[in-house]
Amino acid sequence: MFNLVKDEKYVVKSKSNTAKEIRLSKYLEENGIEVIETDLGDRIIQILDETPSLPVGPAAHVPATRIAQAFSEYYGVEVPPLPQEIVKAGKKELREKMINARIGITGANVLVAEDGRIGLIENEGNISLITRLSEIHVVIVGIDKV
Repeated sequence: MFNLVKDEKYVVKSKSNTAKEIRLSKYLEENGIEVIETDLGDRIIQILDETPSLPVGPAAHVPATRIAQAFSEYYGVEVPPLPQEIVKAGKKELREKMINARIGITGANVLVAEDGRIGLIENEGNISLITRLSEIHVVIVGIDKV
């Protein structure tokens, strides 16, 4: 896979437990490729450089005031500590990154080995954007999903 991404400045990635297990983001970043987490909770944790509290709610432990302060510093604009404003600020950057990314990485809920079909379930819309907008879509799954 590294040959696919080695010339990229960044890739966009959705939530993937398998990618976390194999430490994909760490590997790519150690090799000079920025990984942009597109799940908003994961992006918050990434910007804060923290450990997630839960797999499905990685930023559940972070108060809105702290997220707003971190986003304000990161994006260079004032982000009020209101959930809708935090989401708005995060979505703006993430959408731009997803539109311009050449490579998108996702997990999958199921993969059909016979013909390469993948089944994806999402709730934020980031996965469908990654799969449709990226020139190259890389799917990371464990054998249990095949």
